[in-house]
Amino acid sequence: MQELIGAEINGYRLVRLLGRGSLGQVYLASNATGSQEKASSALVACKILSTLTPREEQLPSLLAALQELSTLQHEHLLPLLAYGYDQNHGLPFVVMPYVTAGSLGARYPRGTRLPLLTVVRYATELASALQAAHEAGWLHANLKPENVLLGDNEQLLLSEVGLWSLVRRFSSRTASMSAGASGAIPTGSPYQAPELMAGQPTLASDQYALAALCYEWLAGVPPLAASESTGTAPHERLPHLPELSAAVEAALAQALAPDPAQRFPSVQAFAEALSRAAAALEVAVPQERELVELWLQQGNEHYRHGRWQEALTAFNEVLRRDSHNVYAYNRRGQVYCELGRYQEALADFNAAIRLAPNDPTAYHHRGFLALQQDRLEEALEDYTTVLRLEPGRAVSYNNRGRIYLELGRPREALADLNEAIRLDPHYAPAYFNRGNVYEELGERERAISDYTEALRLDPSHAPAYFHRGILYQQQGDLERALADLDEALRLDATDATAYLVRGEVRAALEQLEQARADFDKAIELDPQNPEAYLQRGLVLRRQGETARALADLSEAVRLAPADPLAYRERASLYEEQGDFDRALADLEAAIRLAPAEALSYAHRGNLHRQRGEIEEALADFEQALRLDPHLVTAYLYRALLYAEQGELAAALADLTEAIRLAPEVAEAHYYRGLLYADLGELQAALDDLSEAIRRRPEEAAFYRERARLYELQGRPQYALADLERARRYAPEDEEIWQAWQRVRQLLRSDQR
Repeated sequence: MQELIGAEINGYRLVRLLGRGSLGQVYLASNATGSQEKASSALVACKILSTLTPREEQLPSLLAALQELSTLQHEHLLPLLAYGYDQNHGLPFVVMPYVTAGSLGARYPRGTRLPLLTVVRYATELASALQAAHEAGWLHANLKPENVLLGDNEQLLLSEVGLWSLVRRFSSRTASMSAGASGAIPTGSPYQAPELMAGQPTLASDQYALAALCYEWLAGVPPLAASESTGTAPHERLPHLPELSAAVEAALAQALAPDPAQRFPSVQAFAEALSRAAAALEVAVPQERELVELWLQQGNEHYRHGRWQEALTAFNEVLRRDSHNVYAYNRRGQVYCELGRYQEALADFNAAIRLAPNDPTAYHHRGFLALQQDRLEEALEDYTTVLRLEPGRAVSYNNRGRIYLELGRPREALADLNEAIRLDPHYAPAYFNRGNVYEELGERERAISDYTEALRLDPSHAPAYFHRGILYQQQGDLERALADLDEALRLDATDATAYLVRGEVRAALEQLEQARADFDKAIELDPQNPEAYLQRGLVLRRQGETARALADLSEAVRLAPADPLAYRERASLYEEQGDFDRALADLEAAIRLAPAEALSYAHRGNLHRQRGEIEEALADFEQALRLDPHLVTAYLYRALLYAEQGELAAALADLTEAIRLAPEVAEAHYYRGLLYADLGELQAALDDLSEAIRRRPEEAAFYRERARLYELQGRPQYALADLERARRYAPEDEEIWQAWQRVRQLLRSDQR
């Protein structure tokens, strides 16, 4: 069979192989031709009927038959969503819902024995589906546990009804094959009636297969194997099951009769007879295995509805009656996790692993628990075991990728997440986690692309909005950052970090009141977050609330005594208040905590400058520029020092270098403009002051100084216009008011 992963079959893209069967291969598929929304939300199972090989002239009849089969509807039949014949690959196919819970064959491995009440329920559901198919003229002919799927609510869904009939009818090889040849009749199944193996299937053949399933669920072995183990001829006599009533055994024996005519009139009649026989049991209390199954069902129902204590009671009862029930240990472990009782959860997962060391389920649960508790090496070991036992699980590659990332191994994380996406291209968490890896590697565009894809697949993924918002913030795209953070908080209004980051974005957008409200909320949700106090302190300082700003910055220092930023910001506030001693103490603390951080030296140098400590200031500026030759702040502060010392050429060189490094910094243009003015180069000074205003048009001091130069040039009209703007931004500034009055008076005098 050709490799079809990635191929497109009549508008369906085959994502990965789910399994192989006697009819062909089943692939996980997506709608490749529909809208993106439809493709992302509707994964399906596409069965390639490679056994069915129609001749060209048979294709219209085949498609008509598939159309008829697609109209067959029943609550316990897996429906056909689509069907067709792909001309490019020469293959017929059918499309069915993708059922994630698996089959009864996977749920109950060979040797499993089920309670009679459970078997009766299964027989009743399957018989009703088969009866509906028979009445519509369709035979199953290949009933086995692998073809019985479990729906979301544990209801049974029978698949492959009618498909073997189509194989017999339309395969171009059928005519040249013997009755039992592979492709015409499914062979090798212990559930096949004698007439089916002889190539003469009837409706009663499905009744035989259903009875064989029921017998195996009750006895632990299929009837043919049971007959062989007792030395009896096949189909001659079933071994006696002492725990069952004679009526139950009689119902099974009649349905398993070698002659179809001796079986029940219909498969529905068999199910009803089995149900009556079970109800007539003389034992009033269900047998132990039946009680176990009932408690399991109750536990699962409680779990689905989040009733943790009730679920715990049910699974406790299961394990009291059956201390080797692996499924119950796994489920009870999950309940303990929900209740926060992690040690008991771990004990249950360990018990499940001891009982079934080759079952990946408990390793997965134990690994996820270890991941939540930051026991990363243990989690890594468990997920590696899961992938050894079941290498096709996208979720396991995704989770192991998360672990590698948290362990600081991004390249290995990237490999696992790439594999998760290859296995399931519609798995949103894998794109989100790969975005985290790219973010860690500094590949912002790739990270944004992955977060965007995660959100296309799952628009309710709040962390993807949050992370993409942070990247937009880092790129300076504040409006898009704000939109993403708004959406993240709409989806999860309890995320303190999202409020913190949105506050930072709003502060950068000069939305100070909204920023302050966000920091208030972040602190309310997480009162021990030093960054929230730091950022709120900075906003309060900008709003002129110095005392409250100082209190917040001091709280940030208390909560994060090893954070140099908190000390440096508090030092800046002390400096603004003229408390140079405290400012100096904070800057020395910042340098002690981070001796390689250039900015702290630059700030300390500026403090020494203001205290008149010239040598100390120069030493700090030189150290800052040794550590970071591109630190604009150090050039600005040193330029001020040189200007104060009359070294105007050195000051001009530093300011020019600052502008070369960061032409967007308005202060550099402003100070150089003042310096040019002192040097008598008025036009150069005006150019720089105009650039400073262009960069920061709301700064009153910039207009005031340019007005002064216009006045010196004898251009009072321009000076007055600048002073009008300065007054608008600083209406309380007395110096601006006096200059405005003087220029107005000058203009009036000129007019007279």
